[in-house]
Amino acid sequence: MAATREPLELGDGLGLPSDGVGQDGKAAVEARMFNTGDDLEKDGKTREHNRYQSFRDHANVAAIMVFWTVVLMLLWGVVVYAAHMLMPNLVNFLSEKQLSRLESLLGTALLSSALTGYVNKRMTD
Repeated sequence: MAATREPLELGDGLGLPSDGVGQDGKAAVEARMFNTGDDLEKDGKTREHNRYQSFRDHANVAAIMVFWTVVLMLLWGVVVYAAHMLMPNLVNFLSEKQLSRLESLLGTALLSSALTGYVNKRMTD
């Protein structure tokens, strides 16, 4: 006696069984894309572009965080230097070596081309 096979009901017009047997999620998405005329290569390029933009956004956030950290540290250094210079000699809290190091760091940082280059680039965009 030969077993009779019942015809599969087609789910959503994609040629996929509606009972879920053998239905793969990725295959269903791919079949739906083919059925609607979407281009898989275009979708791949779009996703790659989105990943690239996401990486650039994260890198930009990191650069901005570093920038503001440096700016805040510079401002703190200027405040400490100004407080040291404005206080009477009896209250000065920096040694000559510390004062010299702070002066060289502040002078170098305030004239740094990295900071001015970054600011100029952001202001012209």
